Amino acid sequence: MKKLLALMCALALLLAATASAEQFSVKTDELAQTLHEKYADLNIADLNSGEKISMLISYDSALFTSFDDWWWWDFMETITGVTVEPVLVDKTVYNEQLAIILTSGDMPDVIWHGFSNSEIVDYGVRQSLFLPLNEYVENRELMPRLNAALDRFPEARTGSYCYDGNIYGLPIVNSYVMNTASALRAIFDNNWLKAAGIEDYQSLETLDDFYNALKASVAVDFNGNGEADEVGWSQFWGNDGKNGMQYVVAYILSAYNISTTNGILGIDLDTNQGGLTALMDDYYPALQFLHKLYEEKLLDNDLFSQTDPDLTTKMSNGQNIFSTYWNPGYMLAYANDGNDAFWNYELIWQTPFVAEAGQTPIAPVGSRQAFNRSVITKDCDNVELAVKWLDVCYDPWVSKCYWHGPTFGTEEDYFQIGVATSPDDPLRGSWEEAKTIHGVPEMNDSEFLSRNNTLIRASVAGVDDTFWSCYTEEGIAKTGGEAGYHALKDWCQQYLDEIAPYEVLNYPNLYFTEDDVRTINDFTSDVETYVIENTAKFIAGDLELNDENWAAFKAGVLACGGNELNKVYADGYAAYMANEE
Repeated sequence: MKKLLALMCALALLLAATASAEQFSVKTDELAQTLHEKYADLNIADLNSGEKISMLISYDSALFTSFDDWWWWDFMETITGVTVEPVLVDKTVYNEQLAIILTSGDMPDVIWHGFSNSEIVDYGVRQSLFLPLNEYVENRELMPRLNAALDRFPEARTGSYCYDGNIYGLPIVNSYVMNTASALRAIFDNNWLKAAGIEDYQSLETLDDFYNALKASVAVDFNGNGEADEVGWSQFWGNDGKNGMQYVVAYILSAYNISTTNGILGIDLDTNQGGLTALMDDYYPALQFLHKLYEEKLLDNDLFSQTDPDLTTKMSNGQNIFSTYWNPGYMLAYANDGNDAFWNYELIWQTPFVAEAGQTPIAPVGSRQAFNRSVITKDCDNVELAVKWLDVCYDPWVSKCYWHGPTFGTEEDYFQIGVATSPDDPLRGSWEEAKTIHGVPEMNDSEFLSRNNTLIRASVAGVDDTFWSCYTEEGIAKTGGEAGYHALKDWCQQYLDEIAPYEVLNYPNLYFTEDDVRTINDFTSDVETYVIENTAKFIAGDLELNDENWAAFKAGVLACGGNELNKVYADGYAAYMANEE
């Protein structure tokens, strides 16, 4: 073994020696023989050949008291015939150790850890420390499982190409629908709509329908307190305005066929061009509509002054019928405050509105893929063996075993619904609950945490096919009760049925040259500040939205670096689309 790797392995073993707990091993289980016989097609080397690959991987020593004998190594050796020699680095010193390794001339074969796009450009394009993987990735016979995953989610393939046309890192392919990064989630209270005379929420299609629904709803004393305190659409702008851009401006821009989740960068789907949304023609009518809502108090006039807790209070008190700021934790917070009546609300996803009747709605979402999660270094002794091993990680069954443990699908499977990532995580339950609810036998801390291994999900290549596995029945029961659990489950299904079909990708994964990065760093802050401040003025009516002021606004965007910034993103998107072709 390479000298540096040997030293690091010795150090890792020394650090792990403080834990005397025996780890679960498929080698000592009847499962091993079953795996070998049933999944022989995953074997990529003769079991007696002694094939090995060295792999650098980071781990959390605060959670794992031992990691060198993690069940995954035995599991993968059992089904692939390849022995992995892990080089373990505590995540707290990972960056320092990685710098040493990359300059040592003695790198491991594979690094199983996430890299940023700028790091891929530096280590892959500039320094040639990571190998281009095109010839392997594009070989369907050599990497059939990876290609099957990339065929399901083409964004993961296209977004892996660097600007020089090479692929240096392999992604985690995430297939779950509920993407918490999405800004354009919109929810109505259906009971309130019915009280306002709107029997079918699905009849609401256009921005005019949206306006009329808000107007009719605020006229109803739905919370029954006798006060005219109802607000149609409530939100908060935030100190830097980015929350308002994300949850107010971006939502309305989608009606004009502009795909954006932050309100700043977007793709005009009518022209298929990317760039700054403020320079797109439809930014003007979008602001006109928002000002109309604000002027008539259908958009909360506390928008620019209130904070997140204020918004939470209004939702909890039944004051606003419509929300574009939603995730399960946000909704559960109300039940957590003892507001049991909250779960009697009939909350429904609203299909995105369109500017004109007959237009196809769009539901922009951020990228679900986790790019550059494994690389192969230039010092790899057997590249073909390494890519074959990584390809096995993309097998659907192997991926599920990674997320849920080696007993996935067997009678010994206690972890299918993701009981916990740590005993202190309030939504995912605890080890004690795991033992009580799922019949998990007595285990030491290390074994429990290593088998329930989602702790390191960001460090592995593979396919994540989970669907809200983190919001388990017992976890939600602690906050929302049984009603809360079923409400979330119903929302999940409604999203799949009514919103997911309209999903479109927001800005894709882009790689930038050094000059591009310099431009982004030089101008982003000034451009964002100018756009956000003036957008707020247009919405509130502090700056009249007319042709003269609009021309001055666009000129101001260009003057503070918008022209240069827009070109970087527009060119980056054009290059991405070229790779897609």
